[in-house]
Amino acid sequence: RREQEQQAAMVQDLASFSRACASDDAVATILERALRMLDARITLDVLCAATLDDAALLNLDEPDRHEPLGDDERAWLATLRETRVRPVDDETTQQVPPGVLRARLETVRRPACFAVIPLRVEGRAVAALWLAASSSGRRTFRDDRLEPWHAPFLALCQGSVERALENAALTRALGDANAQLRATVQGLQRAQEELVHARKMEAVGHLAGGVAHEFNNLLTVVLSYGAMLQDLALPAPARVDLARMLDASTRASDLTRQLLTLGRRQVLRREPVDLGA
Repeated sequence: RREQEQQAAMVQDLASFSRACASDDAVATILERALRMLDARITLDVLCAATLDDAALLNLDEPDRHEPLGDDERAWLATLRETRVRPVDDETTQQVPPGVLRARLETVRRPACFAVIPLRVEGRAVAALWLAASSSGRRTFRDDRLEPWHAPFLALCQGSVERALENAALTRALGDANAQLRATVQGLQRAQEELVHARKMEAVGHLAGGVAHEFNNLLTVVLSYGAMLQDLALPAPARVDLARMLDASTRASDLTRQLLTLGRRQVLRREPVDLGA
C-alpha cells in the first residue's frame, strides 16, 4: 500500500507540475519548479539544474547564484541519452568530468546514488538536472532517499519537463511569428492607405486638368480678341488697359498649363531654370 501511495503521489506531483508550468514560462522558471518538485518528493543532498546555453549551474538553495560550467562538463551533459540513477563507485565517479559537478558529488557521503537527467528540446540538449544523495540502508516513510528504483519516476519527470520546455519554446516562436504577422498587416494597411490617397490625388489631378482645359479654351478667345484689338487705333488709356488685360490673360494661360501638367493632360516641357532667380 505504501508503494502504491508513493507512486500515486509522484504521479500527482507530475500533474501539478504540468499545470503549474505556463506555456510561456522561461527556462529557469521551469527548471526551478522541477527542482522543487523533486526536493519535495525525494530527500537529496545535491539538487541542481545545469543550463547548457548559459553554461551555468542553478542551485535551488541559492537561486540567484549561478556557478559556471566548463566546456568538458557541457559536452558530457549534452552527450547523455537517458536518465541515469546508479550508485557511485570508482568507475562511475571517473565518468563525471572535473569541475562543479564533480565537486558537488564529492560532498555527498558514500556510498551514494546520483542521477543525471538530460533535457532536450527538438533533439537539442538545453539543460540537465543533477541529483545526488547518500544511500539509506532502509527506506522509511520519513526518509525516502534517492534509490535506483526512482528511475521510472525520474524518467517521467524528464518527459514532463521536456514537454514544458518544448511548449515554452513553441509559444515563444508563435509569439514571434504573430509579431511579424502584425507588422506585415500594419505594413499592408499603410500601403493600402497610401494607394487610396494616391488614387484620390490622381482623381483630383484629372479634375483639375479638365477644368484647366476648359478654362484655357476661354482664355484663348480672350487672347485672340485682345490681339485683334491691338491692331486697331485705340486711344492711349485704352491701350494701357488692353495691355494689362492681355498680361493677366497670359499669366492665367501659364497657370492653366501648370494645372494641365498636374492632371497629366500635357507633356512636360524641360528647360533650363536659373535657381538663383
